[in-house]
Amino acid sequence: MNRASPLNLAVLVGLLSLGGTGTAQAISENITALFKPDPANPMVNKFQNTTPISSICQSHIPTQCQALNLFSLRIPGFDALSNGPILANHADERQGFMVQVPSHWRNVLVTHTKTGETETVQMRIAGFGGLWQVPRPPGVSAWAQPGVGWTQQWARAPSPCISTGHLKAGLQTATYFWMVPEGAGVCSRKPSQELAYMRIYQMEYAYELRTPNPLGMSSGEYTGSLTYTMGPGGDYDFGDVLIPTDNQLTFSIFLEVQHDLKIEVPPGGNRIELVPQGGWQAWLNQGRKPARLFRDQTF
Repeated sequence: MNRASPLNLAVLVGLLSLGGTGTAQAISENITALFKPDPANPMVNKFQNTTPISSICQSHIPTQCQALNLFSLRIPGFDALSNGPILANHADERQGFMVQVPSHWRNVLVTHTKTGETETVQMRIAGFGGLWQVPRPPGVSAWAQPGVGWTQQWARAPSPCISTGHLKAGLQTATYFWMVPEGAGVCSRKPSQELAYMRIYQMEYAYELRTPNPLGMSSGEYTGSLTYTMGPGGDYDFGDVLIPTDNQLTFSIFLEVQHDLKIEVPPGGNRIELVPQGGWQAWLNQGRKPARLFRDQTF
């Protein structure tokens, strides 16, 4: 990664909400970040995320989001419906509720809109959740297992996911949210009673973003995009039963750099040679001591 700042790391949370049309298409979302130097802290090299906050960090777990430096987004247009029943205690997790997200880092090339200069941003999906619905009867209690209540099944994340404790539910709907470690695999749950259908009306997600060092970037806007596939075998994989209406999720990334003053010197300008006016010949030929030594440096 070009001049990456390991401290310049933001974890953000997003929300895919109801709005699928039934025709496979792409969902898109803009991510914006700004760097404007602080005169009081001239060596600070972090972008500030300027994407509007919404969703889970605003209404459900604001304290956790603040502690973990999480931000939330909302993307309209996600809907997934099962193409058949979800069998009780199914052996193959692909035949029920499962999610595998692209939790490993991916490089995104961003390009200066005027100069063509390029930098690298890194991104990974770091968590997910959402709102699901099942028929009633049996309702939400179908997710209970012997000795384990259905609420524990969703408030506590299955390995390798990590719990946040977030769960809100009705008689046949519930919202939850789990974090995903880097490189994690499938996270799944199975009911103890058969469900005629399952539907995800919205799917919340979190991502981590590593940005370049803005102190080495030119003023202006840099743009780039990253597209994830959704569906069986895709980057977002919900198994073989839950099928999303959209098959792509594209993030458009906009970084803006606003330097108050940036000085550039020509190659070799870091080495300055001071000389007398007219050069050293007067001193070499006549031993005349120069009145002053100086050098003009363009920038």
